[in-house]
Amino acid sequence: MATVAAAQSWLAAAEAGGGEVWLANGACEVSHIVCDGYRCPVTAVSRSQPDHSYVVSLPSAWLRYAHVEAERRWPKWQSALLAPCMPPLLGWLQLAGLNRAAIVNNWLVSTNLHPDWTDAGLEQMTKALVHRFPGQPLAMRSVCAGANPALPAQLQALGWQLIPARMVYLCDPSRPTVAKLYNVKLDRKLLNDGQLVYVPPGDILASDLATLRAQFQDLFLNKYARLNPDFSPALFDLCHQQGWLELHGFRLNGQMLGFLGLMQSERWLTLPMLGYASDQPQALGLYRRLMALAHELARQRGLGLHMSSGVGPFKRSRGGVAALEYTAVYGQHLSLPRRLALAGFTRVLQNAAPGVLAAAEA
Repeated sequence: MATVAAAQSWLAAAEAGGGEVWLANGACEVSHIVCDGYRCPVTAVSRSQPDHSYVVSLPSAWLRYAHVEAERRWPKWQSALLAPCMPPLLGWLQLAGLNRAAIVNNWLVSTNLHPDWTDAGLEQMTKALVHRFPGQPLAMRSVCAGANPALPAQLQALGWQLIPARMVYLCDPSRPTVAKLYNVKLDRKLLNDGQLVYVPPGDILASDLATLRAQFQDLFLNKYARLNPDFSPALFDLCHQQGWLELHGFRLNGQMLGFLGLMQSERWLTLPMLGYASDQPQALGLYRRLMALAHELARQRGLGLHMSSGVGPFKRSRGGVAALEYTAVYGQHLSLPRRLALAGFTRVLQNAAPGVLAAAEA
């Protein structure tokens, strides 16, 4: 994770001002709970809005984002078939209370890196959350056996249910077989060709931050979906001043052309932020350079690289191994109608989602 001071600053500001302090499309209440000595933010929305980012809203994560992706990737006639399905599905989610779920250890980024909790710690945390949120389902995003081998089984033993959420890619850059991959060698050569100047965290300037935010927004919000997290200027300031995310980038003639925002745990390095200048020639390979930089930093630190989801063929050709990621949901404390709605929705996604996710990443 980030430095303790940076994490405390993030949490204090979010508890005081809500998730929108750090995320323009992340209005939610933020509190925290302690599990095995680890302070976990807990987010909850009072009412899910259509423009809520998927990192705070389960309806956005499971339904709205899928609809946006279908509109972007499918023929119009196919995506139009989904529109009539949305109201009843959203109603089903609301009946189960999932539109107001309390999401634990949610740092409002695409991939939450969880520590290795003990069985006793997770049991105590679950009981405390049930007491705090008696009428709301509990949820935990980014649950993946590839990233935390014990966590899915630990949660299931306590009565949590696992709902397939994303296909993610995990890589061990230190493996000799990964280093020998054709695209890895090609990207490393590109990274070291001397065309661009590498900018480490200490050399990022305050005057660069607006450019970095615009590059991130251009890629993730304008090109892909407005439901991606829209990090606020304040969050970029926190990263720059306290290293909440490590900012690394590339310059050419003084201009920032691309950057990474890295988050680190004991075993993993992941990149919740990435952006680059879209007006540059494709031959410059900015995305390839950034991913090669993440590869190299993870290798140097002896960490695995959590490559998150999307662009499956690109990531597989660079050592990424597909792993199904879940959102764990707990609802044993809810009323009978909500438990029944939650069980039915969970069963549908458990049966349908794995095939859909695998096909989307093919």
